[in-house]
Amino acid sequence: MSATSNVQISPALKKKQPYPIYLGGIAASIAASITHPLDLTKVRLQASGDSGMIQSLRKTVRTAGVRGLFDGVSATLFRQMTYSMCRFWAYDESKKILKAGPNSPAWKLATAGAMAGSIAGVVGNPGEILMVRMQGDFAKAPEKRLNYKNCFDGLFRMIREEGVSSLTRGIYPNVIRSMLMNASQLAAYDWSKSILLKTKYFGDNIYCHFTASLFAGTVATTVCSPADVLKSRVMNASGPGSSSTIAVLKKSFKNEGPMFMFKGVMMREQDADFTVRELESDFPTQILNPPGPTRMQFEIIAQCRTTRARVSRMTLARAYYNICYTATSNRQCLNTDGTTILPTFMPVATQAAIKGLTPQQTEELGITLLLNNTYHLNLRPGKQVLDAVGGAHVFQGWRKNMLTVSDPLPNPLWSRSKLINQTVYQDSGGFQMVSLASFSEVTEEGVLFASPFTGEPTMLTPEESMRIQVIHTLTTGPRMEEAMLRSVRWLDRCIAEHEKSGKKHRQNLFAIIQGGLDHDLRGRCVDEMLKRQAHIPGYAIGGLSGGEAKDAFWKIVSQCAQKLPADRPRYLMGVGFAEDLLVCTALGIDMADCVFPTRTARFGVALTFSGPLNLRLKKHAKSMEPIDKDCRCPTCTAGMSRGLMHHLISHETSVAHAITQHNLVFQANLMGQARDAIIQGAFPDYLQKFFVNYFGAQGYPRWCIDALQSVGVDLTQGKPDIPIIDGDGAKWEYSEETS
Repeated sequence: MSATSNVQISPALKKKQPYPIYLGGIAASIAASITHPLDLTKVRLQASGDSGMIQSLRKTVRTAGVRGLFDGVSATLFRQMTYSMCRFWAYDESKKILKAGPNSPAWKLATAGAMAGSIAGVVGNPGEILMVRMQGDFAKAPEKRLNYKNCFDGLFRMIREEGVSSLTRGIYPNVIRSMLMNASQLAAYDWSKSILLKTKYFGDNIYCHFTASLFAGTVATTVCSPADVLKSRVMNASGPGSSSTIAVLKKSFKNEGPMFMFKGVMMREQDADFTVRELESDFPTQILNPPGPTRMQFEIIAQCRTTRARVSRMTLARAYYNICYTATSNRQCLNTDGTTILPTFMPVATQAAIKGLTPQQTEELGITLLLNNTYHLNLRPGKQVLDAVGGAHVFQGWRKNMLTVSDPLPNPLWSRSKLINQTVYQDSGGFQMVSLASFSEVTEEGVLFASPFTGEPTMLTPEESMRIQVIHTLTTGPRMEEAMLRSVRWLDRCIAEHEKSGKKHRQNLFAIIQGGLDHDLRGRCVDEMLKRQAHIPGYAIGGLSGGEAKDAFWKIVSQCAQKLPADRPRYLMGVGFAEDLLVCTALGIDMADCVFPTRTARFGVALTFSGPLNLRLKKHAKSMEPIDKDCRCPTCTAGMSRGLMHHLISHETSVAHAITQHNLVFQANLMGQARDAIIQGAFPDYLQKFFVNYFGAQGYPRWCIDALQSVGVDLTQGKPDIPIIDGDGAKWEYSEETS
């Protein structure tokens, strides 16, 4: 009689069935949903100027709420259901091909991971692009944002606007990154898990899985950081040449050094808890002189082949300020990029603020350079307060670049800040007495002012103006030649003071070209300033935009721009109308400033590419349209209607603030499109398109036609019937019925 024994096979010895292919994608999607806020922050650190993880998280919550932490989550899920699902399947298949098992050597597991990564990198590339763009969108200036509604909207728009080839943008760094990630992560997981199971401390359970995953994630993050940063920047970029991996790599190395490859890999030093430095003043501030260039650097990127327009990069030297507010507070350091791409427009924050906007709101509009009026700041709060707190940057909490001028003594002072770090380049010349002439008396020593607030006399000499960061030049009056020559003499005194001030590492002297509307005086002034160019890294053109005829205005601008050296930036003072900015850009101007976009906003006028809109007019009372449906400013994207603004403009300051935000974004967009057109070799076409849309059948200003014809652009070409308007030709909506 034979006995039959029932042998039961231990579950541990049973061969595991392969997981369904979709399970990897679902698991990865669940995990990505939980870690999305951190992934979002990582991408913004890699692709933007945010200085640290905590700062970036706070900025997102402050401006977009908690929901903002989940921006682009649909793209994340799309990416996981393509890339992750494919990589887990491909890894299992690759191990079969290589006959690799749990106890195989690490190199064989890594090879299988790399094979899987190469396949998954190609399959998941569209999802990767969408994820990077949607996560990094908020960190961009409003006029540069893509505003994809969801991953499917983004996919459709990418194909429609950029072509099918856009789905392969950044595919090389992405595949390399994917191969590194899978070779390191999957192989490290399998290898570390096999090691852990050989010890007496772990079984095949969740604790073993968690420990192996933690080790694998740490290895993969470190190995992949360079490719990850490069991938994010290539995919997030736009414009000609921006998809070139080599170009992005060179630019990042040049601007940030090799450590850019590890940006976002961990918390930056700014997020750590610092020991407070005890300094001597009541508001302790320390200036740290950094390594590297001590002067402003200027590099021409592209030049229009027809006009004198150009795109350039202006990089300011760095100075770091460590700020301690109380004996128990943490040191605060904010990092910003000291590079400004020109041509650009600078909004005016006369008394340390753009009216109606906080510094944070201003920064979130994408503005990196603004103007202060140091004459007013010298009167209130005064030089002693500004010195005590560490300067205008600290006082107003502005973390970006700054130019400071004064109405009576405008001497542009440029500041590059890393929180409250400052690099200034200061222009020089004589003093301009126009609006405050009744309060001042000019002598060879300087200008004696009576404060319009208290009547207290103040003597401002060139030397003192260098110390408080103020200066300008005489531009009107019967003794124009005398004023111009005094400007040159005072420039020499400014240079001497600047040489001995010890501020060369953070202050650059700009010379203002004066001479009124006299071409001979302007030419002589330029010649004198050029004799001193060893001390002058840039030039400003002053004494215009004071009501002179536009025909005289553009000819002076053209004369000065042609004579000034090509290797220095050219700043035109007091210009802000859209047509003025583009014409002067064509004449060779790199930057301009004006109160126009913010002041006109307070009168209910919104700027658009179809011309200014006077929202006080009755015709807007029932309109539910935004100012501009294509505008990406906070006012337009929020859907604030023209009718609501018409209703409230005379009663609520919030409307003036909303229009201010829109107008500043319009100016930035105007100049941003000009830069793109110059790079693409299409600036003359951009000018033609702008004037058609802006002035339409109303007709073109004669001065604009004449000015642009002088640099090879004929606005009337193909438009024989277009009206030509004499005078300024500014386009405005006028009506007596405004209520």
